[in-house]
Amino acid sequence: MKRVATVAAALALLLPVDLVRAQSETPPEPEAPEEGEPSVDDEPSEAEVGADAEGSNDAEAGDAEAGDALPPSETDVPDPNAVTPPRLLEFVQAEGVEVNEPTSVTFVVVIDVDGSVSEATVEQGVSPELDAAAEAAVRRLRFEPARRGGEAIAVQIRFRYDFEPPEPAVEEAPPEPEGALEVRLLEGADTPLAGATVLVTDGEGRTIVEDQTTEAGVLRVDRLAPGTYRVLVFAEGREELEQLEEVRDGEETAVVYRPRTLDAGGPADDGYGATAVVDPPPREVTRRTIRREELTRVAGTRGDALRTIELLPGVARPPSGLGVLLIRGSSPNDSQTFLEGNPVPLLYHFGGLTGFYNSRMLERIDFYPGNFSVRYGRATGGVVDVGVRDPRTDGFHGMVDVNVIDASAMVEGPITDRFSFGVAARRSYIDAFFGLIPFGDDIDPVAAPVYWDYQVHGVWRPSEDDRIRFRSYGSSDRFELLFSEPVADGNPGLRGNVELVTWFHRLELDWRHRYSEDIEHTISVSTGPTHIEFEIGADADFNNDQIETQIRSEWRFQLKDQLSMRLGLDWFISRFDIQFTGLNPGVEEGDPTSGADGLQPGSAQDTVFVDTTVLFNQPAMYLELDYQPTDWLRIVPGVRVDHFALTNSWTVDPRAAAIGTFGNSRVKVGAGWFTQAPEPNESSEDIGNANLASIRAFHLSAGFEQTLARGVTLGAEGFYKYLYDRVVQTETGVDPVFSNDGTGRVYGLELSGRISPSNDFPLFGFASYTLSRSERNDRDDPTRLFDFDQTHILNLALGYRLPRGWEISGTFRLASGNPITPVLRGVYDAANDVYVPLIGPTNSQRSDYFHRLDLRVEKKWTFESWALAFYIDVQNVYNQQNQEGITFNYNFSDTETVMGLPIIPSLGLRGEL
Repeated sequence: MKRVATVAAALALLLPVDLVRAQSETPPEPEAPEEGEPSVDDEPSEAEVGADAEGSNDAEAGDAEAGDALPPSETDVPDPNAVTPPRLLEFVQAEGVEVNEPTSVTFVVVIDVDGSVSEATVEQGVSPELDAAAEAAVRRLRFEPARRGGEAIAVQIRFRYDFEPPEPAVEEAPPEPEGALEVRLLEGADTPLAGATVLVTDGEGRTIVEDQTTEAGVLRVDRLAPGTYRVLVFAEGREELEQLEEVRDGEETAVVYRPRTLDAGGPADDGYGATAVVDPPPREVTRRTIRREELTRVAGTRGDALRTIELLPGVARPPSGLGVLLIRGSSPNDSQTFLEGNPVPLLYHFGGLTGFYNSRMLERIDFYPGNFSVRYGRATGGVVDVGVRDPRTDGFHGMVDVNVIDASAMVEGPITDRFSFGVAARRSYIDAFFGLIPFGDDIDPVAAPVYWDYQVHGVWRPSEDDRIRFRSYGSSDRFELLFSEPVADGNPGLRGNVELVTWFHRLELDWRHRYSEDIEHTISVSTGPTHIEFEIGADADFNNDQIETQIRSEWRFQLKDQLSMRLGLDWFISRFDIQFTGLNPGVEEGDPTSGADGLQPGSAQDTVFVDTTVLFNQPAMYLELDYQPTDWLRIVPGVRVDHFALTNSWTVDPRAAAIGTFGNSRVKVGAGWFTQAPEPNESSEDIGNANLASIRAFHLSAGFEQTLARGVTLGAEGFYKYLYDRVVQTETGVDPVFSNDGTGRVYGLELSGRISPSNDFPLFGFASYTLSRSERNDRDDPTRLFDFDQTHILNLALGYRLPRGWEISGTFRLASGNPITPVLRGVYDAANDVYVPLIGPTNSQRSDYFHRLDLRVEKKWTFESWALAFYIDVQNVYNQQNQEGITFNYNFSDTETVMGLPIIPSLGLRGEL
């Protein structure tokens, strides 16, 4: 045990020893002491001179300044008889004893002229053991002797020897790890890639750091324990980069990554995607990505990630309630939606109210408005690919979200150190208050609108080179009304039920294996049923049950430092069982008399009956190269070969793109051919034309992107699409009813800007403006506007993180109205007892401009192990009455404007673990 003694010296008789002794033998009459000389008493004085020593032989630590306790001199003139007290030079630790609490032994000691202790008498002791130990130590003390007039003299003083208990042992903290990891991101040869997000996780999947690279393109992590760490890089316009790095104690691991741009792609908001070193990316001239940080924070979407797609450049606003994607002037049927590369039939519940997949389980949404990679096919418009994140592995987490429309819940976490899972579900409860809506005497709500969805997914990593993921998900919508009287002011063809039922389920499995640093293989399988059922009036009944299977196998090869290759098989198999009774559907777009737009009464058209089974076997192969001859230029050629069962034909689609990188600027250009099959009803032997050819399109686009500062980018892109072999309806009475005589063109300009979310900048958002024109030629008819053509589309979305967990965001939308075909008057059809419309030029008029402001406010309280958030999301804040269409009375003599949705506030609570 460590022993500490504190030395305190007290003056008793600071006089020569012989004088003290003489006074004790013959006491004289008291005399006043001379100035500067201490008094002489029979008992020692209590004035103390002392200093503490910390158990060592450090003389300075144990100094005892006796003069400090004397009263100050009353004169400034030095007294030659003044006595200078002794000073402790060497402290001695008492041996062989320990105490549990502070205690002291007081001595009267005599210090000789040589500074040694010649006498030591216990004045106040503690115990014989402590007294003896203290006395032995005191006798060995060494002092600077007392002096008078510079001459050493012997003096007698009172001295206190202190014992202190030993200090508790202080457990030394283990040394901090000395390993370090430095990630440096470069573009081309040596241009820093600033503002990219780098996520570093340990072997258990726990997040070590998630931050953005500096202006030098660097993220550094110090004090890392030895081990293997997973590094994920998310850069705007670049696909995710994922690498494993080993960190050793006492060493710094410095790595340099050069995330490859999407060779036919732009930044996250305008194209250039990112990729792993071994995983070449899709090469699109334009890839606009919404990442996890933004997915649920955009006002007007009710926190739904998939609704944010509507705000991106090139996306037109669909009429309220349709819930379809209108991409660069193309029909909804010309574009495709994928989940992790596998097609899904529906993107939204109930006409765009909310997406089919829980937003909290999504990692990103990639949007390709045109010139997409040869990995994607069977579409001439655009592509949306939704990415699902892996479940968390740092413990179990959950989320419950309850708002005025629906409620959802999610739970995720690890099962083992290599396997994690996630489960989510959602259900609407509009049906709970649907009965309160006053429909009137003619309408009976047989079944209230109800939607639900679920998601189950898991990830297993059996080795560092393998990742196996499975997903099971499904979605359902149902709505039914019963009309006791004809709708549409007397149209006899629309009487009875209006019913809509859709549901689908999917089971998916994918396995990625890395054979080496230069070879990687991914195989995925997706299968499941889809059911679509609708009934409109007495003469329209449709049932479609289908089983869809998608198989994708893709190899990625790094052939040289400047050359990589992607080789893939994309096989789509589907079986349709269709029963249909009703009016011939006709073309999907552009003919208001076909019944699709509701202008032609049902009784004035022929009824068709279809009951058939169709099997589609549609294999495709693709090859894509990625060649970078210089640091600033990348060239990406590719080719896709498809077989279409509906047309029994093979097609070859070559595509190419080039990217030039000059510092913080990028220039991009791309061109290619794209093919899709006709709709099943159009190529049907019963009601269509079995000899139709596939529909073709040629895409051309060019643009640039500029990084202004960390996380701030601007972009511009011009595009042109030529459509040919479009399916159109032939002249009335001509057989077959459909032909490939249609053409079309779409051209325009897209401007975009983005402020990416970051930890140190509270403002985030994006802006887009699209100027476009979409035209069609049906047979030899004059050029007309596409049904959903919109000349101007402006979207502004901004969010701001406030202190104390507050966040506010707003979205403003402005768009040209959709084209309208005017009706001149109604003509009575005596044979069918209905009025038929006499129409003007197709899409020659346009509805009013659409504009709307949405606001979202969220407050989040974060506790030790959970968080609670309250939010309000208000759509159409100023209650704008936007025109969505026109309805007519029975004889087309009067019209009524159909207005869009009014102000809709949505309140909600969200709890997170």
